[in-house]
Amino acid sequence: VILDETDTLEIREMLWQGVKAFNQPYTGNITTQPFALSIRDENSKIIAGIYGFTFYDHARVEYTWVEKSSRKQGLGRKLFQKLDEFCRSK
Repeated sequence: VILDETDTLEIREMLWQGVKAFNQPYTGNITTQPFALSIRDENSKIIAGIYGFTFYDHARVEYTWVEKSSRKQGLGRKLFQKLDEFCRSK
């Protein structure tokens, strides 16, 4: 057993391919669609965002971030509300 505390795309991709191969006989091919939602300030600088992907009728959020000076203003809630609208439209 090797513990690797770095984020290696190689290991992540190999694991994802293994999960897809295991599930394929039961669920068919998994197709994923990445998405990104962001909020920008008056200077077009990104001050909040969500990144993830959809598969089947699920959405997986990989990253959520709100700039420190923009927190406690409901921006995260707005992002997740928009994500909910997006997912329901699919």
